[in-house]
Order: sequence, then structure tokens, then C-alpha cells
Amino acid sequence: MTFPMSRIMKFLRPAGLVGFIGLLALFPMSQYAQASTITLNGYNKTFALVEQPALIAGLPRQSGSWTVFDALRLKIAWKPRESFSFNTAYGMAPKLSNPFSVNAGSTLADPRQYRVNDTRPRLYPWKTIAGGHVTVRHNLDRAYVRLSFDRADLFVGRQAIAWGSARIVNPTDVIAPYPFGELDTEERIGVDAVRVVVPVDEQGELNAGYIAGRNADIAKSAVFLRGKIGLARTDVTVSVTKYKRNLVAGLDLARAIAGAGTWLETAYTRYDIDHDYVCGLESFRLSCGLDYRINEKLYAFIEYHYNGDGESYVANYGPSVSKPGYRNGPVYLMGRHYAIPAVSYQITPLITSITNPLININDGSFLLSQQFEYNTTQDTYLSLGGYWGFGKIPIILMPAMAVIPRSEFGGYSKSVNISFGAYF
Repeated sequence: MTFPMSRIMKFLRPAGLVGFIGLLALFPMSQYAQASTITLNGYNKTFALVEQPALIAGLPRQSGSWTVFDALRLKIAWKPRESFSFNTAYGMAPKLSNPFSVNAGSTLADPRQYRVNDTRPRLYPWKTIAGGHVTVRHNLDRAYVRLSFDRADLFVGRQAIAWGSARIVNPTDVIAPYPFGELDTEERIGVDAVRVVVPVDEQGELNAGYIAGRNADIAKSAVFLRGKIGLARTDVTVSVTKYKRNLVAGLDLARAIAGAGTWLETAYTRYDIDHDYVCGLESFRLSCGLDYRINEKLYAFIEYHYNGDGESYVANYGPSVSKPGYRNGPVYLMGRHYAIPAVSYQITPLITSITNPLININDGSFLLSQQFEYNTTQDTYLSLGGYWGFGKIPIILMPAMAVIPRSEFGGYSKSVNISFGAYF
């Protein structure tokens, strides 16, 4: 008796790859139950955010907003033997905010887009309620099997995939990147993938895989091939990624020079507009920089980012958001040239200050991030900081009520946040 692929996919869709991985994990349980090792850990973080909306010339100042949300994450790893392991992670995030509050942190569109199917992201309210300010979200963020062979490791299921050596903007990381200003970036969003890693030598590896989009639709999915080698004391990574019919060729170089760490990460993208590359658009993105530990207390880095999808003139910021890099890609910055310095200073053995502005060289505006972190104990921390946008504020155009930007970050809100985290 044979089963057509359409019926098999229909059976798997309610749980996607996650359900299939669960079956794989249960298969060897009886044989290795007595020798298995199970570990449970995780963390709980609480964030409080107060935000003042940006000024718009010609409009009265808007009232501020506040948000309090919690991030609970439980992680379970089951390793019945050296060559097999199953890893899962589940998160829950209740949030309380005033009805006029915006979402905390900035995000790119649809962070869960690379999943065959998914649980409903919101537990409460189940249906949209206008004016509601209490929500509970959840996320089955990891559920994958790792199989180790003599010459390769195979990863199947919901897992984290991140690329690039740049510190702030990674041109080659097109699957699930975090934008500058995200409050919680410790865990990368999980994607449904099949990935194989083959070691080449002590420093090199070959990494290839398939990342599934909604319902495993090939037009919404991605495939990649990445090779890493050590050459002349330099880590060289060459990659080719095809996502949503867009083609990305990447080159990543990282090495130490005179005690400083340096990196150069580039990506050439061929965007597909009409599915046959006849009318495709091209773009080039680059990030390069260096970091250096000046002494035991002071660490600094500076990164330059070139955004080929961006614009050199503020007047073109609005129309540029229709480009494919913004609509279905990883691009979120509007300008073309950026300088991103950062300084980390250890004020005391337990208190650290981190200053990190994102500067738009074209229009002179910048987004300043300032954080103070206090390690209360080995497994707990307290953080206080904020994000402030500086630049020419936007204006309102009458009578169409159209908002006209005069800089990129002049229209950003100002926010102060405090967070407490405990690990177990």
C-alpha cells in the first residue's frame, strides 16, 4: 500500500516538523532509557519599558506609554547516547501595557515565517479585543534531533540558525536576524530545518541545509550551502543562500591583527521580483570592523555598515520601503552608510556600562543605546538602560496629513527600560 506525498504532508502539517521530530525522539526511548541523561534549565526575565513617542512638527506631543512583560523559557535536553540527542525549548510571555502602548522593541516582519506550521502565538486573548492591554504569548521555539555520525552531524527539527562575524549588522544572516534595539536577543527565533554539518579539518566545516517555510512551500522556504576554512590565519566562510527565490552570495573573513579582532562580511543579493529573474534587482551589503580589549576594564569596537538597499537622501526613505529587501528580506535600515561604535566599561567587578550608538552617516541622525548591567549573583542580573533617537524630527504635510521624515532616527521614540533575569 502506497501513500501519496500530499496525504503525508497533510498528516504532518498540524505539528509540522516538530511533530515528526517528536516521533524520532521517542523511537529509541525504550532501548536507551536506563542510560539516558536528561537536563532541565532555563531562565525567567522581567522587563519594564517606558516610552515617549517621537515629536512630529505640527502635531501636539503625544502621551507616553508603558509596558511590563515577562519571558519564561524552559529547556530540556535528552541524550540517551553520545550519537543521539533531543533538544526542546518552550517560552511563555505575559504582557501588561496601557492601551496606547506600542510593542516593546523593534522587530522585523513575521519572525516565525520559516516554520512549516506553528502553534497559535497568542494564548490570551484568544480572539482580538480592541483596547485590550493584557496578553499572553507562547512559543515552542526548539524541538530538534541531533544525530552524530563518524564524519557528519545531522540536525532535524526546529532549531536556531545564525550566520556572520559582524557585531551589529550581519549581511549574510537573512533567515531570522535581530534588528538594532531589540530588548531580548539572547535566543534566536527557531526555524524548521534539516541541516548537515561535515567537519573538513580542525578549523573548517561544510554546512548545508533546507529551511522550511509555511506548509513547506518552496516559494517561502530557503536552502543554503556554507563552507568554512582556515587560510593564512584567517577564518574564511563562503556561502550561497536561496530564500524566497532570492539568491544571496556571501563572503565572511575574520582574523586577529596586532591583538585586535577584525572582520569583513559581505553579501551580494539578487532579488527575484517576477519569479524568473528577468526583472530582478541587485544589492550589495557590507559590514567591517575591529574590536580591541584596551585593558581589563575597557573593551571597544567599531563597525562600518554599507547598506546597498538604502538611500543617500532622506527624501527617498519612504519609497524605498517597497523594495524587496524591506518587504520580505532582512533589511530595516533606511540609509546607506553607518558607523557603529561601542564601548564597554567595567565600573566595578559587578557593574558594567555599555554605550552603543548607531549613526546614520548620510543624514547625521543616530540611535543611542546605553545599558548598565549589575550581576547581583552568578545566576541573576539587573539591567537599566534606554534607547534615544536624535536627529531632525519629521514634519506633517497638510492637508493630506502625510508624515515627511527629515532624518532616519529623528522619528524614533525615546525609551527607558529595566530588566531582571534569573537563570536556573
